[in-house]
Amino acid sequence: MKRILSGFLAGLMILSVAFSLPFTAQAAAKHQHDIVSATSSNGSMQYNYCKSSKSEDNDDFKYRWTPNKIGPTTPELSANNYKVYTYGNYLNKYYEYKAKGAQKIRVDFYIDVEPNYDFVEFYDANNKLVKKYSYRDVNKSKLQSLTFEGESFKIRMTSDRSNTQAYKGFYIDNIYVTGGTYGNSDGSGERANIVGPSSPEYDVNNYNVVTYGNNLNQYYNYHYKGAKKIKVKFAIDVEPNYDFVEFYDMTGKLVKRYSYRDTEIENRDWQDNEYTSGGKVHELTLDGNAFQIRMTSDRSNTKAYKGFRILECYAVKDPAQTMNTGDYTMITPKEDYPESKHNYADYLTENYAYRYPNAKSLKVKFSDKCKTEHNVDYITIYDANGNKIGSYSGRQLAGKTLNIPTGAFRIQFTSDYSANYYGFSIDSIEATMASNPIYTTGRYSEAYSNEITPRTAHSYGNYANETYYYTDATATSIDLQFDKVCKTEKNWDFITIRNKNGKQIAKLSGDQASNKFINIPGNSFSITFTSDRSKTFYGYSLYYVSPNYGKAHEGNNVYAYPESGHNYDNYANQTYKYVCPLDHVQALDLTFSDKCMTEENYDIVSVYDKNNNLIGSYSGKMLAGKSLRVPGNEFTIKFKTDRSRAYYGFSFDDISAVFDCDYMKVNELKHDYVLTQTINSNGTTEKVYACKNCQDIKKDVNLNFERLTFNLGDNVFKYDGKDHKPAIEVKDGNTVLREGVNYELSYSDTKNVGTQKMTVKMLGKYSGTKEFEYVIYENTATKLSLTPSPHAFTPKVDNAVKDAKYELMYSKNSNFTDAKTVQFTNSDNTMVTGLDVRTTYYVKARYSLEINGKTYYSDYGNVFNTYLDGTYDPVSNLKVSMVDETNKAWGMNATWDAVPGAEGYEVLIKGWDYDWCNSEMTIVGWDKENKYPVLTYEQYAKNYPVYTDSEILEKTKSNNFGNNVEYSTNIVEQELPTSREHSDSGYSYYDYFENFYYNGVGYYTTKTSFKTLQNFADNRRYTISVRPVFEKGTQYGAWSSSLMKTTHKSSYTNYSLPSYTTQAKNNVIKNLKNANTKVPELFDYSKNISFVDIGKYLSDDVYLENLSRKLNDADTTDIFIARSVNDFDPNGYWTPESYAKFEFELLEGDKPWVEFNGMSDGEFYNVFEKASKQAKSENWGSMRVYYFWSELEGAINLNCYVVNGDNFNDPIGKYLKSIGKI
Repeated sequence: MKRILSGFLAGLMILSVAFSLPFTAQAAAKHQHDIVSATSSNGSMQYNYCKSSKSEDNDDFKYRWTPNKIGPTTPELSANNYKVYTYGNYLNKYYEYKAKGAQKIRVDFYIDVEPNYDFVEFYDANNKLVKKYSYRDVNKSKLQSLTFEGESFKIRMTSDRSNTQAYKGFYIDNIYVTGGTYGNSDGSGERANIVGPSSPEYDVNNYNVVTYGNNLNQYYNYHYKGAKKIKVKFAIDVEPNYDFVEFYDMTGKLVKRYSYRDTEIENRDWQDNEYTSGGKVHELTLDGNAFQIRMTSDRSNTKAYKGFRILECYAVKDPAQTMNTGDYTMITPKEDYPESKHNYADYLTENYAYRYPNAKSLKVKFSDKCKTEHNVDYITIYDANGNKIGSYSGRQLAGKTLNIPTGAFRIQFTSDYSANYYGFSIDSIEATMASNPIYTTGRYSEAYSNEITPRTAHSYGNYANETYYYTDATATSIDLQFDKVCKTEKNWDFITIRNKNGKQIAKLSGDQASNKFINIPGNSFSITFTSDRSKTFYGYSLYYVSPNYGKAHEGNNVYAYPESGHNYDNYANQTYKYVCPLDHVQALDLTFSDKCMTEENYDIVSVYDKNNNLIGSYSGKMLAGKSLRVPGNEFTIKFKTDRSRAYYGFSFDDISAVFDCDYMKVNELKHDYVLTQTINSNGTTEKVYACKNCQDIKKDVNLNFERLTFNLGDNVFKYDGKDHKPAIEVKDGNTVLREGVNYELSYSDTKNVGTQKMTVKMLGKYSGTKEFEYVIYENTATKLSLTPSPHAFTPKVDNAVKDAKYELMYSKNSNFTDAKTVQFTNSDNTMVTGLDVRTTYYVKARYSLEINGKTYYSDYGNVFNTYLDGTYDPVSNLKVSMVDETNKAWGMNATWDAVPGAEGYEVLIKGWDYDWCNSEMTIVGWDKENKYPVLTYEQYAKNYPVYTDSEILEKTKSNNFGNNVEYSTNIVEQELPTSREHSDSGYSYYDYFENFYYNGVGYYTTKTSFKTLQNFADNRRYTISVRPVFEKGTQYGAWSSSLMKTTHKSSYTNYSLPSYTTQAKNNVIKNLKNANTKVPELFDYSKNISFVDIGKYLSDDVYLENLSRKLNDADTTDIFIARSVNDFDPNGYWTPESYAKFEFELLEGDKPWVEFNGMSDGEFYNVFEKASKQAKSENWGSMRVYYFWSELEGAINLNCYVVNGDNFNDPIGKYLKSIGKI
């Protein structure tokens, strides 16, 4: 409490002097004040001020202060001495102190270095190490003392490579000498001012010779609170024209520059505290309450010069008051904002708590993207006291700004099982901070429990899955203390705690959470609670949450003025706004701490007045010790940082209000206390309050809940319109406490359905409140929908109660004689089976809830009836979509709606377009020796018929469709598509699962979706048919079917066409059309031959594709060339690529028109020899050739089909004519 008491005494001193500082009055005031009085809005302060405007005839410099309390007397000391030092990295420096003839030397000093890395060592006159120090003492609170025998001692200081900017080094406070030149023989001693350096900036044994150093560029700040003008007297001695002393006013304007030698004071001792004679005394008058001196030197000759010395200062003073109170706002760091997943999940129960320490209120702006399912999924927001701010769904929260009257809030997010959208996120949180006079440095913590701390319902429900996210924005770690009553079903219901990164910290069950203490690193955590369908208990709640803060001026009740984090964060973009609450404020004088530092030219602190006029932008050490005057009663600071180095940032030593009158005195009428700390220890709670006016301190100590026990009676009630209040017994040890004496009870609602709260408020010597939840559960009449089947019906509850289980009663009689009961939940599609056909059944239901491990029932609802007519329902809403992935064949996804009572579903996939190329049946009907097709077109058409789309769907409705198929639950993954060599041909091409074409392939599933393998060929038609299965696989609903067509995939990436394909195609087709000259010459048929390219129709016409496929084997030539990439296999044999080149060569020139002779296949010769014979025998008037070039499915094909050109009676001609193509 030393810190608090010292703050209290300082406050009393400030109040007692009523804004005065130590000064000497030089003249009496000429102006006669006209005093009036006013009272602050809360009635705690009285203002006595002169109602006349400020008088200009009072500009007397009557306030004088000694300069060594304001700034340096030589450049070796930085502004305000001890406050700003950096002793440098990689330091290894000795400082020797001597007092000639001394018997003993005592040194008093302070140490502030980086612990365990930087060291200050003391050696005696014999160079023996006496003591070594390495610790932090930022406020000079620990004065050390050592005594050395003899006339000297040494100090050695060492530092590593890091982090010296935040530490001061060492500071010699006093040196006392016994004996010798400087001491007294009686040991009383004399301070030896000249025996050694007082800080590491001095060179060894150089204290008598003042030197300001080469290459100097240093600033010194001086200020006087409330000053309107300052007159300063000083002396200068620097190297002329090379070293300079410059004076700047508080606006940064250069007032005067000096550079000359003052020889009259060359030998004068500058270390005396009084300036008596010698040298030239300069005088400057500067406007404002501060001024700055900049001293620069070149690289030479500073040993012979003294620098500058401030002799005395005077001020014309305005009435001013240091502000202990006032509000400021800031935009909190965005990375810690609560945010849902995008899109969010079904059946969501999540809470997000956010707290910014010491904030009085929060302004929360939500993103324009916010969206939930309207009137179904809700985002509800509460303040820290549990007051509901609002509940929102749909787009109601998009772009909305909410004002939270507390420094914390909770977001509750719930969703159902249907549509999902973005959820929510937050664009900005603006915190209005509460000021407080108690200044805290270093690590501290606080404990609290309120309406935003995590908890479950008591008792919790079944099937719980809820997560509570909690953030205390500036904490470095968070302590959790669970309540004693915490309990879940052991090994079934779990409390899982995770840190900010999702790492599991603990998983608790049963009684493990009772009184459990957990420390979580970081500023946030989450607790996920899950339960199964059986017993329920209290759940969990937290006795307190205690965030720990590792930096000064971060956390609850320590902010007095705006300031950054120390060190600040990278990528910061912070805005701070301060508003002075006093009246008659003309301006605010801001005095920044000497510690202020940012990365120069990169991390910028900008100051604006209330009208957003820029006062100035600063980086590096520009703000260190600086004073600014900002007009008006408020200012804004914007702080932006980049991604690299981070330093102290900024803070204030003082913010003073300058009044618009020339007299102001403030009297405290009464205290205005604010809670500053809450300390929980050993069964007691200590609350510390400080007065915002005078910093008076008071404490309340009360017994807390840790020593009390609360025994709750039955806390579950069925709704009946009457009041219900749980019984409770409160005990302190064995003493039963009395209601109305030791505690009082209040209730949120004692009559209506819901989870209600009973609050126990302690009285007298007991402090605090305790809340208990109790349940008034619904007693709603259950409404049913009944879906009949031939021997069964399926019930569904239309007004389901969450977490309820149902009991169904059914009978053939309306009075329920001989009734039977069935247990079910509303989500499991329970079917009541074994019933009579063509019979009416009467049905009613009630529900039960598991609460606190007990079962509670509602009354039975209304009576419903259903008639069983003996039919089964098919599936509905069957949807099939294609799956298209690179380097894979086609796949399909199917979904459908669940059929009540169905045990599972049979899925039949059938292909309807014959695949001549890939079927293992291809060889059937071939003359293997001569390689000629045996079957006629009519035979192929009979064996492999072609159906229209409507005919296909009609086929799926037949009674025997799918009955000869085995339905398997096993889906075997094929490596498809793949290329393999077929033994009958020697060619390689893609394989597909061709069984789809014959009877189809069947699968069985209990789900309402099915994903096929990706093994469907291009340009084919397939049906996916689904039917429900009942009565242990003995009964079925009708088939529901969907017809899908695959399209052409241009390529598969693991195969490439031969580079000569296009040229070969042009040459081969050109050679084919030479038939008009070759056929008369070879086969004595001279009638006209026409050519029709049907390839341009194939990609969109499955029927035509099937015709052309069958004609391939029956009446045409097929030049088949497989795709590949290599000329030879590892054994030196031709690959299909090489074979393709050979095939193309055989189709060039006369080779295809020569009868087979062992060197040529004579492809065109064979086709037209057969066709010419038929044409002459049937007396064709002309000849028509259908041809197409195919580059599908791993093969290159030229197919041609010769028919009578006089009509269109051939299958292809008939079809092309019917669709208007010819």
